[in-house]
Amino acid sequence: MLKAIGNLLLILLICVGASGISIFYSPVLEQSISLDDNSEELVLMASSDVDEALLNPSSIYIKYKTNKNVLLNFNEDFQFIAKIYKGNKIYKTHDIHHNGPAQIEFTKDTPYTVEIDISKSNLDLPNGEYKIEIIPNVLDNSLNVESLTLDVKYLSDVPYIPAISTIPDGKMALNLYFIDNNSSVRQLIGVTRFIDSNSRPLVSIVDELRKGPTFESGLNMNPIVGKYNYVTIKGTTAYVDLPSKESIYTEESVRSEAAMNAFIKSLGSYPGVDNIRFLVDYNRASTFFNNQDVTISYSISSVNKAFLAFDSPNRYFLVECDVDDITEETPIKDKVDMIFKSLQNSKFDYLSSTIPSEVELLNSRLENDVLTVNFNSKFLDAYNDNNNLNRMMLDSILFSLTSLKEVNKIKIQVDGESINSFAGVDLSSEIVRPLFLNPEN
Repeated sequence: MLKAIGNLLLILLICVGASGISIFYSPVLEQSISLDDNSEELVLMASSDVDEALLNPSSIYIKYKTNKNVLLNFNEDFQFIAKIYKGNKIYKTHDIHHNGPAQIEFTKDTPYTVEIDISKSNLDLPNGEYKIEIIPNVLDNSLNVESLTLDVKYLSDVPYIPAISTIPDGKMALNLYFIDNNSSVRQLIGVTRFIDSNSRPLVSIVDELRKGPTFESGLNMNPIVGKYNYVTIKGTTAYVDLPSKESIYTEESVRSEAAMNAFIKSLGSYPGVDNIRFLVDYNRASTFFNNQDVTISYSISSVNKAFLAFDSPNRYFLVECDVDDITEETPIKDKVDMIFKSLQNSKFDYLSSTIPSEVELLNSRLENDVLTVNFNSKFLDAYNDNNNLNRMMLDSILFSLTSLKEVNKIKIQVDGESINSFAGVDLSSEIVRPLFLNPEN
């Protein structure tokens, strides 16, 4: 009887083999397959040794393990996905390529450790505090994949050049506006350039725009404006005549819009210029700069601004941004609160806050044109002993709050008490904001 059963089993095995059906597990199957037969849900678990917020991390090691033996297939192009949150909102999603294998065999006793690049440059993030959720990009939809969430703070170690109020002998100051290296920041980035004094400052402004920023600035070296026919001023209106065939003014909208705004902001910031008008080929035109209306005069507004930080590869800049929620009817206390919140919680892409989250504005009051702002004690050690960042924060506060039309001077207090100095600046009495922001080296 037993011999007969054995013969039947042998015949069955021969038939299965002849049919081409494998009786062994193959590690080259295209789908993720569990080697266990039980019905327990398959889970990919993540862990790391990090138990606190990370400051300027370059990479992190993550250990993955499963509750079953399994072969997992990862997306070949991007093995991991980083969901990046700022506050409680999604800021961006970033696909992460890893040089490891796209197919990994797990057992319950052999976890897989991977190094993930979460550097500021790789994720293309400005300074700030984020939550980063790292998710394996596994092809098996039936798998329960656990993500790993990290608290991360990025803070660039590049210099900030403080604003100044003095002009070198024989020089004049020009405000020029350029774009960042990747054209990521929607706002133009202003610099102060000192050139030899002359009697044609508006022509000099356009000529200097054509030269572009200095190499040391780390900004986009491509000229932001092109050729021009002439620049002149009549009354308080600056006229710029441009050639119609200059491609920089007529190509895709981002480039032409940047050129238009560079003219407006650079010329409009010069004393005595209230309006800017554009002409084309020595005549009036209806549209230019990729269909922008040029029948009207353009002007700039210097009120209700928040000056936020941009870090180029070489240095910090303070960038002027509109605080749109402020109106003529907004009470001064609310205006101050709104600007403070803007400096603490940047909503502008690729620009970062200048005031750390632990600093609180306790109260403020306006007497004549002097605004007194009272911070909690965290103000004094906002960036510990880093006077580079402390000075940038102070300039940011001065330029932002004095952009309110009611405010000319600032008095800073901490817990209701006056302070003598901060970041090398005398604060024993009220101060005015410096004249020249972001001076070139």
